[in-house]
Amino acid sequence: MSQKGFATFFGLCLILAVALCAKSIQESETNYSYAAADYQMEFELQNAAISGIYEAAEYVSSGKVILDVNEFPTYGNRRSFQVEVVKRTINRSDEKYRLKKIYLTVWGERLESNDQKIMHYKRLYPSRELEKKGDGEAGYILFSVAESSNGRMDGKIYRRAFAYVLSEGDKKIYFMEPKESD
Repeated sequence: MSQKGFATFFGLCLILAVALCAKSIQESETNYSYAAADYQMEFELQNAAISGIYEAAEYVSSGKVILDVNEFPTYGNRRSFQVEVVKRTINRSDEKYRLKKIYLTVWGERLESNDQKIMHYKRLYPSRELEKKGDGEAGYILFSVAESSNGRMDGKIYRRAFAYVLSEGDKKIYFMEPKESD
């Protein structure tokens, strides 16, 4: 009789171990699913922030928005020279998007005074020193924020983009974030 009880007890322990393994695999897959969904939301927000930079650069270069020059560059008065170039809400009803509503805001500031110029630097690895290239050029900087609410994370998430455009020469937009891929 005791052998039968031991076999029953061993069988129940084995069933419990298999159930725990199955549950841990299920939880692991759920975490991977959440990570993929989070990445998709972050990617959508980053795309919105970058598209806001392109839109704002078009408004400034075409003259639809005029950015004032900050003649006295101190931290205290900088905000008074930052102009809100783009502010809009992106509504999407397509099922392929995780975020249905994205709030986009882009600010710009012109840098033309002697104290404020856009300086080009070249990073010299492995010494990690900076090599200054030229005396700087006039231009404007653009800062974009895209944000949305996320019920699963219980709050707002956002992504930003930061770029500058030179006033003279080409109208190329220089993004300040590292490149994600080719």
